[in-house]
Amino acid sequence: MIARKPKVLILRMRNVTNVDASGIRVLEELADEGEQNGYILVFSAVQRKVYRVMRQTGFTEKVGRGHFAGDIFKALEMDEEHLKSNAGAPRDR
Repeated sequence: MIARKPKVLILRMRNVTNVDASGIRVLEELADEGEQNGYILVFSAVQRKVYRVMRQTGFTEKVGRGHFAGDIFKALEMDEEHLKSNAGAPRDR
């Protein structure tokens, strides 16, 4: 069991070359779970074809376009910024 819940979950997507409706549904469930449990998703290096499907299904709007990073280094910067901006927030609900 994890002692402390994560505040940010980074998904490295660079090797994902395709996504279908079932994959989008799993990502939506993960996003919903994050919202309920107080963490955000950050997607790193999403390939153009996959991002297009995410956009067409409304997934990018659901999680927010600001949750997509061009590479893992930018994703880590976004993680750090999120943690700093929420430093005063309680860890658990």
